[in-house]
Amino acid sequence: MTAESLLQKTMQLISAASKESRISEISRLTKLAERITEIQTTQQKLGSELQHLGDELEKAGETIDGRTVPTDSSASIVHSSDAVPEEPRRILGPLVIDIDWAAIGKPYPKQSICERKASDTLRVFFEYILERFGDATMEKLAVLRVNRAPPLSRKPEIEFLNKKRGTTYQHQQIGVSQWHVLTTSTTPEKVALVRQVAQALRFPPGTVKVREVDVQQEVMKLLNL
Repeated sequence: MTAESLLQKTMQLISAASKESRISEISRLTKLAERITEIQTTQQKLGSELQHLGDELEKAGETIDGRTVPTDSSASIVHSSDAVPEEPRRILGPLVIDIDWAAIGKPYPKQSICERKASDTLRVFFEYILERFGDATMEKLAVLRVNRAPPLSRKPEIEFLNKKRGTTYQHQQIGVSQWHVLTTSTTPEKVALVRQVAQALRFPPGTVKVREVDVQQEVMKLLNL
């Protein structure tokens, strides 16, 4: 059974317990749901790290007879005795959004949203906002601004249009709805947007946390290295 199916089953049990006002059972199941969510986040972080390592290997060039040949033929050959050890490069991973739904009275456990790409994390964030607050709230959030355009639109071909190039800025559809979220933005802009949304929805300070993770450091922690 996957973590996602376990979480769905747990949420169903929480819902059933809520109807019967079984407070102790709700508390126990909520803790289980939080632990499953933590496991999901860990799996996503590890998946992102593996993807990054794969990308780095592709960039490294072709391997012949066990030796890595640089893609740039003009690159000089460095003998192992002359090599200078380099400081490990800090690998920035995906964006992480931690949400305490109970802080605004929503009957859901604490949640961490962490997709492979920051743009995907932003999309999933708004999928939950749409699901749990409804279309009217999306209308209100659409008036916010992110650099060059509104963050949300039902008419991306118009409102996300780059008039100079005649093409739309990168965006993603929010679930199966007509809403789209603008993803052509820097990481700081995405962070700022999430904070604006949290403030607009009246989350108490500290109950919605958004950050960019150093995946390499997180993996080291998980492996206790």
